[in-house]
Order: sequence, then structure tokens, then C-alpha cells
Amino acid sequence: MGTKGNMLTQDSVLMAELIKERLVSIDAISLKKMFGGHGVFDKGKMFGMIYSKRPALF
Repeated sequence: MGTKGNMLTQDSVLMAELIKERLVSIDAISLKKMFGGHGVFDKGKMFGMIYSKRPALF
């Protein structure tokens, strides 16, 4: 099992911050780190996912 949060990319973190700023006027909206991205919740119910995974370069 990996370390919580170590799969987050800078792109997904920036997108989550942008979405949170835009939805700040809606009181019940929250974001939670999960599955290598961010879940978007309204009153405790998840309705969206922010996820950005870049392919590995070998």
C-alpha cells in the first residue's frame, strides 16, 4: 500500500484549487483527496472527480 496523497499530480492539485475557488459561493461544496485525485462533494454526496494522470516516460 502506498502513501496517501503520493499519486496526486500538480495538474490535479491546481485544477482542484481552481474549481474550489469558483464554487466557493456554494456553501455545501467540499473537496477531498481520494484515488490519486480529488472528489467533489455537495452535502456529503460525491458528484465529481478531478483526476489528471500523466503517462510515465521511460
